[in-house]
Parts: sequence; structure tokens; C-alpha cells
Amino acid sequence: MDEKDKKKISHIIELLRNHGIYITTLTLQEIIKDSMTSENKVDYTSFFKKLIGTGIVTEELLTQVLAEMDGVEYYDYFLNKEIIDKDIISYFHQDAFSIFRQFFFVPLEVEFDKVNKQINISFGMKNPSNKLHQSKIDEVLALLFNLDPKYKDWKINKYTYIVSPSALEDYYFHFLQKITDDDLNEARDKISVNLVTEDDAERTRSVQEFLQKIIAKAVFEGVSDIHFEPSDDGKGRIKFRKNGILIPILSMSIRQYANVLTALALNCSSTITSTSTLPMDGRIEEKPEQNAGLLELLKVNYNITNVDYRVSYIPNALNNTPNVANYSVVIRILSRRGGIPTLEQLGFNAEIKKEISFISEKAHGIFLITGPTGSGKSTTLYSILSRVNATEKNIVTIEDPVEYRNSMWKQVQVNEKAVKEEDRLTFSNAIKHFLRHDPDVILLGEVRDTETAKQAIIAANTGHLVLSTLHTNDAPSAISRLLNLNIDIFDMLNSVIAILGQRLVRKVCPNCAIKEPVRKTDYEWLKKELNRTLSNVIDVNSEDYLFTDEVLYANPNGCDKCHHTGYTTRSVISEICILDQEVKSAIVNKNFDLIYKSMINFYKYNTLLLSGIEKIKNKYTTFDEIKRVI
Repeated sequence: MDEKDKKKISHIIELLRNHGIYITTLTLQEIIKDSMTSENKVDYTSFFKKLIGTGIVTEELLTQVLAEMDGVEYYDYFLNKEIIDKDIISYFHQDAFSIFRQFFFVPLEVEFDKVNKQINISFGMKNPSNKLHQSKIDEVLALLFNLDPKYKDWKINKYTYIVSPSALEDYYFHFLQKITDDDLNEARDKISVNLVTEDDAERTRSVQEFLQKIIAKAVFEGVSDIHFEPSDDGKGRIKFRKNGILIPILSMSIRQYANVLTALALNCSSTITSTSTLPMDGRIEEKPEQNAGLLELLKVNYNITNVDYRVSYIPNALNNTPNVANYSVVIRILSRRGGIPTLEQLGFNAEIKKEISFISEKAHGIFLITGPTGSGKSTTLYSILSRVNATEKNIVTIEDPVEYRNSMWKQVQVNEKAVKEEDRLTFSNAIKHFLRHDPDVILLGEVRDTETAKQAIIAANTGHLVLSTLHTNDAPSAISRLLNLNIDIFDMLNSVIAILGQRLVRKVCPNCAIKEPVRKTDYEWLKKELNRTLSNVIDVNSEDYLFTDEVLYANPNGCDKCHHTGYTTRSVISEICILDQEVKSAIVNKNFDLIYKSMINFYKYNTLLLSGIEKIKNKYTTFDEIKRVI
């Protein structure tokens, strides 16, 4: 390796240290060795890929570091994705789309400055220092920018930022492809009302096309779940869950609905029939006996890859006759595009993010995340785990089911419902097996029972870091929950490091939000909640907590940018209970007020309610959202 490569790599490592990321000499040497060309030069494409593959550095952070090296501005696409105008592409001729892909740049913002008669256009690029790619931006602006004639004399200014390769791919995926409601309705109307059989090629094709469109639309729009629901009025309905809220999409006749579920079942690992009466779970998967299954068609027709689909069937008691159309079905969409979000992208404040990072470096102990179903616990677990150096530590995960697959981790799915006892794999006996596998870090999907809790404590007390979840309303309640599982209090105090509580709240749409001082009803609600929950802990009349400043309210009619919901993406509100000596003494003495005082001494907004207040004051979310989730 020559001096130029040595200096460049040293500079990268130095900048990573400035961001709190440390690469050991051994790991760095292995990465460099595997990235050398036959001419004894460093292949930086390979070097960066292997560096990210360790799990120590995210692609976004590495992109930020490279921006600092080259003296260009970095744009965090995944942090700002929801505020990018979805119609920005309409400013460009369709011929520009292929140029965007070929030369690795995309438009991020178009601003019309009426005062100075200027149009400011921001682009995200893989490599802003590439002169050819810069010239292609000029070409697009000169020939393919759909400008209204009234702006023809206005000056056009371009601004460029560096974005990660994953950001570009995600942009191409979500912004350059679109399925409209008319597309769905047209596909639905082609579905036969007669029973579709496997050998009826034409009718089967129309159902497959509809399924492709409904799934593709959901993936493009960032939907977490697709709901298929029958009703007693003779219709089947489809809904999307986006940002935690169910949104009706369309309805169809019950016969069309039955054909859709039948076609879906043919692509799943678990199949329902007209005589089925039991709930079932499965995945959409490739079927060897089919020429082109649903996954292959989604890949070929819509470029959808790196997405898993979990399918859950539940029979409804609409009538006493077993029927495919009586089933409700939910498809959970688990996208691996863009990778696992960072703690910053999830919305954790700096204090809690710093503490979580510190905990992830511990050699042993239990870190628990609490909250109801759908509060983002699993995503936070994966985000924490992705910070652990997978080249130097043996990471194992025990899940039900495995949601994010990572080749650097050893992952197993429990099977607690197996009929035969010898086929049954529970969380507790999976831990026993994994402890013989020399793990450093164990991700345990959930602590569900006494035996699992005891095994987790054994693992923590024998030199392993255990990351897991618990279904409780808040962080301090997890302490009571563990004691109710008959866990010895001193075993718990010796093993549990900290407990994180979290919820997901929607971000108010910045485009249509209403600005006004805190409404009287919200002020009274806040005052009541502070007095009810924290009057013995804080000064509830402090302006830090009880305030009348201008805040944002969601527009009840919304706008096109937020699909008329008034909200866009989601973020966490959170609290962390660190089991230091003060908290341990409070637990022994059953003094929960002291526990909360310790939490607020750590950070003044460190309860779920107070974290929500902080988000409201920062004009991120609304009182209605905090009321909804707490």
C-alpha cells in the first residue's frame, strides 16, 4: 500500500473517531488485506463495503465522513425523506429519469424565490466532485426541466449534496415509480366474480396482477401492513397501515375477495382452504412448481427486492360455514432497503442516544426495551445491534419471527407451536443451546415467561450482553413485571443494566400544519397529566413542562404531501431507566417516585409524557398524538 492510500485511510479512521466510532488495528488490517488489488492498491469500493459489513459503521455515517474529507455538504436522505416533495419529479421530463440513474444524482428540492426571481434546485449526488456528473445536471436543467413559461427569465441556481448509494436506490424506488388509485381500481375490476381455479390461466393472471399492484403500492408508499378484511355486507376491504394508522384503500365483491385470498395463499408457505378453520402464519415465498411466483413478478415488474412478507390468517365468524372469504389476512411488510435505521433516524434525543451507545459496548448485562405492540421495539433492538462490531463479537439472535436478516449474525426462529415436543424450540431452551455456542451478544426477541427471564439472567451473569423486549406500559413497570415473573429481586438488580420505554408518534406535516398558541383544552389536559403522574417528582408549573407557547396542530384536511392525513413520518418518544445504585435502592424500598426523580435528574424530559412535551415544543408532533399513544 502506497503513502497516498495510507494517508487517505488514516484520515477516514480519524474522522470516524471524531464521530465516536473506533476501529481496532486488527479489524482495519483485515479489511485492508481483503481490499488490495493485484497492483498493491486499495480498492476503495471493496474497502468501504467491508467496513460497513463489520456493523461498526453505517453507510450513512461513512458517506458523511467522505463528505467531510472532500469538503462537500452531506444530506441525510433517510432523515429527511418524508419532507421531500413527492411531486418534485413532475418538474422534469421523463427522459431525465434514465440520466438520474446513469449518473447517480436526483433532485431533492425546488424552491421558487419570487423576491429575487430565482429558482433554487438542490440535487443529491453519489460523487459531487465528478465533473461529468455535474455537467449532466446542467444538461438536465437546460433540456429536460419542465418550466412554466412565466419563469423563463428567472435565474436557475443549482446546489449539490452528497448522498449515500442506498439513498439513491431508495429514491429511484420510491420517487420514480408510482401506482395510482385508478391503477388499483382498474386491476380490481378485471378480477372475476366467479371462482378462479389454478388451471384458469386468464383469470389467475388478473388476480396476480392485482396482488402485484396492491403490494407494490404498499411498498412504494412505506406501508407497514396490508389488511384484507371481509364484512357482513357482502364486500371485502383492503386497508393500509401507514405511520401506525389504518387507511381504507378500496373494496371489492366478496367473490373477488375470495379469489384474491386464494391467489395469495398459493404464494405462501401456509395455505388456507375452503375447509380451514384455524389461524395460520406464513410468508410469501418462491414456489418451485410455479413458473413465476409473486416474488419473482414483483422483482421483474416493479424492481422490488430485499423485502420480506409475513402473512397471518385469522378466520372470522361471519357465518357458520368455513369459507376462504371468511378469513381476515394481514401482510406485514419488512423492507431491508436502506438498511437498519440509526438511533438518530429513529428520533432518539442526544442524551438517550449516548446512553444506549454506551450500553451497547458493555460486556455483560440485560438491556430491556418496553412498549406495546407496534411501538418500534424490534427496530430499536436491531439499530442497537447494528452498532456492535460483528467481526470481533459473536452475535446471535433468537426471534419469533426473524424480521431483519443479517449474514454477520447467527439467527434462529423459535417454534413454540410445534405439535411434537422434539420439534419445539422456545425462547428459553434456545438460550440454553446458544450459550454453548460461545456468544458475546444475544438478541432475545421477547421475555414472555419466567423460564425465559431466568435464562436471560443466567446469560447476563455469565458474561453475555442480552438485548430483549418486554410488554409493559413504561420503563419502571418492567421492574414490577419481572418481579411478577417470580424473578429474585437481587438476581434482577445484578443483571439488568437499563430499561428503555418508547412509543411512536407521527410528525405533523410541515406543509399544512396550523401554528397557534397551546389551546386551552390541551393546556388543561397537560396540567392534569403532570399533576396525576409527576407532582411528587417535578415542579409541574415549570415553563419547561407547562407552557402556552406557539405549537403546531395538524390540519384536519391535510394536503397532497401528507395524503390528507395532517402527518408524515414517525419518531420515538422515549424514557430510559438506568439501574444505578440510587435506582437499585429505590427498587428495594419500592420507592417509585425516587426512580422517576433519578430518571429526570439524568435528563429533564426523561419520561414518555415529558419526551412528548419536548417533541411538541420542538414543533415535531401534536398534543393529539401524545394523547393517542400514552
